[in-house]
Amino acid sequence: MKRLIIIGSSISGGIAACYLKIRFPDFDVISIQKKKTKFPIVGESLTEFSTLLLHEIGLGSYLEEKHFHKYGLTFYFKEKIDDPTDYTYATHEAMRIPPMSSNQINRFTLDNRLRERAEELKVKTIEGTVKDVSINQSGLNQIVYAKNDGDLVNLETNWIVDASGRSRLLANKLELKKTSNFQRSSFWFRLEGFDKSILKQMKEVKTSHHCFDSYYVTHHFFGKNNWIWAIPMRSDRDNCEDLISIGIVYRPDLYQKEVTSIEDFVSQVAAEHPIITKLVQSGRIVDTNTYLNYFYETEKSYSEHGWFIIGDAGDTVDPLYSTGIVMTSIQIKQAAAIMDADRGGALSEEFVNDLEKLYKSIRDSLQSEISTLYEVMDDPFQSHLRMHLSSAFYFFFLLPSWLSGYITDRVGARFMIKVLEEGAEGFETLKSLLPIASKRLGPLPSGEIKNIYDKTINWELIGPSEKMIPYYLAKFYLFFAKTRFDLLRKAGWHEWLKHVPLCLADLLKAFLFAVVIRRRAIKDLRFVKWMVGR
Repeated sequence: MKRLIIIGSSISGGIAACYLKIRFPDFDVISIQKKKTKFPIVGESLTEFSTLLLHEIGLGSYLEEKHFHKYGLTFYFKEKIDDPTDYTYATHEAMRIPPMSSNQINRFTLDNRLRERAEELKVKTIEGTVKDVSINQSGLNQIVYAKNDGDLVNLETNWIVDASGRSRLLANKLELKKTSNFQRSSFWFRLEGFDKSILKQMKEVKTSHHCFDSYYVTHHFFGKNNWIWAIPMRSDRDNCEDLISIGIVYRPDLYQKEVTSIEDFVSQVAAEHPIITKLVQSGRIVDTNTYLNYFYETEKSYSEHGWFIIGDAGDTVDPLYSTGIVMTSIQIKQAAAIMDADRGGALSEEFVNDLEKLYKSIRDSLQSEISTLYEVMDDPFQSHLRMHLSSAFYFFFLLPSWLSGYITDRVGARFMIKVLEEGAEGFETLKSLLPIASKRLGPLPSGEIKNIYDKTINWELIGPSEKMIPYYLAKFYLFFAKTRFDLLRKAGWHEWLKHVPLCLADLLKAFLFAVVIRRRAIKDLRFVKWMVGR
């Protein structure tokens, strides 16, 4: 018998328990959870990553029946951010229904359904508190937990998945805690009985469409060193009105104000987005939550000695772009791949390190970009382009790679790391042109902040297709080259000797993927294996 113990009742632990039991039906999967207590819940917006994983564990119909469809991420950019009388926004939303589904979820009801699903799958749930963990370098690991009556129980296990959230059990035990360069704080609440028609009072400059109700998206309002989300969701009570989750996230070193109450929220947000405060004042507050200076990281997340730290037990993320459950989804898949190699006798430290490096590269590059984005969120020109570039990277590289299993493949993981490292370096040089171009252009009418979702969403992506990855990468590099050239022109050809060769390099990569590697599986190519050292 093989035993796997999951610590914690978070959404990370719930999804992990269900997925790993399906993946390894012969495993004795045990979930140790504290007695059910109320704790702050955030993460109401799924992406394609996490939606697909919930479908894999058998909750596809449940999502359809009990939660709203999500029609993408919508961003509102306001040029006159200091004028509370101005309701004009450049609105960037999908022009049609996104090619792959995702949902707006009510976390309270989803968490309950995950527990039920785990029970259906024969995951053994133990109510107790983990007191100690012992890692054995060459044998079974041990967990000591306290039952509700106080008695201590010792369990041996092959693998441990720490999904203990902010308790950070293994990170504390193994001294893996790491501080982040930039802190983040957040205040959020759920609202009921509100008048959603208030949002129609905005003067939106956007591409019109007739594909979906624009209310059912994840709304993002950018301000000075902060952004606000508004996420529609179904009620967690029968025969009750729908809810909306509203929250503000900010970098405290820049925003320099704390938001810890509805009164703080209303008074501070009214100066930038009075439309939001009107919406709040039209309804009733259900509950409120505050996280101050909540950002942290962990030095290591996976080990060849049978332990894994996932979700908030290891690294927190900024909720911009709904990346929280995305990162957990990647970790769960990678943990499963490591366990599979372990039970088959093919596990190596090198494989574990490759998957860890890939996860950290995705997480760190994304969070670093979001962290510095706060510095220019009140500049619609800079922030809208950075958002769209991140969107293109997601839809043309990360999502296709995930769908084709590259995040758990030995060659695929190394190839992804190489693309990520080169992409991060190229993105930094491109960003250096943004403030110069923005200054030269000056204040722009909302209509000049162009929505380019038609170019940054991969409308052709409908599922796994490994041989299409070169084509998608070619389109991304071509878009990147065109964007750099356009910025270079707007920046008055600033440092053109540096940027023109970078444009040409991206055009060469586009040609390589579109013509030389066209419709071939990248990870199977000999020169790719040689390039990544496999």
